[in-house]
Amino acid sequence: MRERVLRREQVLDVPVEEAFAFFSRAENLEAITPPLLRFRIVTPEPVEMGTGTLIRYRLRLHGLPVSWLTRIEEWDPPHAFVDRQLRGPYALWHHTHSFEPLDGGARTRMTDLVRYAHRLGPLGTIVERLVVRRDYRGGSSAGEDRSRACSREARRHERQSLDALARLRRDLGPDVRGDLRPHARGVRGGRAP
Repeated sequence: MRERVLRREQVLDVPVEEAFAFFSRAENLEAITPPLLRFRIVTPEPVEMGTGTLIRYRLRLHGLPVSWLTRIEEWDPPHAFVDRQLRGPYALWHHTHSFEPLDGGARTRMTDLVRYAHRLGPLGTIVERLVVRRDYRGGSSAGEDRSRACSREARRHERQSLDALARLRRDLGPDVRGDLRPHARGVRGGRAP
């Protein structure tokens, strides 16, 4: 069994806490997985994440149905988490998700490091070259789907924060002086537009 390594970095326009919160929720896996994989979580939701959590899901890899079981091996919010395949298509699948603050905390560098090995001998090497590396490194839209999903979630949180700020202003009435925006935490590092 020959172990291989894939590494991918993305810079996300959200603080590290928001990026970690989004990518560490099992329920968001469907939003960040390309639709052609027909990804579906089988584990009853909500999934309580932490060391030892088991997650079952089904998907289609190039038309073939696949059942997958992973376990969260490490859990270090908001810096990293690691999932490892217990059952699935690979002989080894060990995926480290790391989150690093950038630009004073306004943005996040997300790094995916996947150690994997296939089960198919020489045929697996051909499949890897034609399918796996192309899909993971950007021949498909997986990275773009993940980034768009995280940005969508950040915009949703921003709208919720701005709505809450508007309600607060309305409830406090016209006697309120000053700008309340610095108090709206969670909106792009505490800054409202």
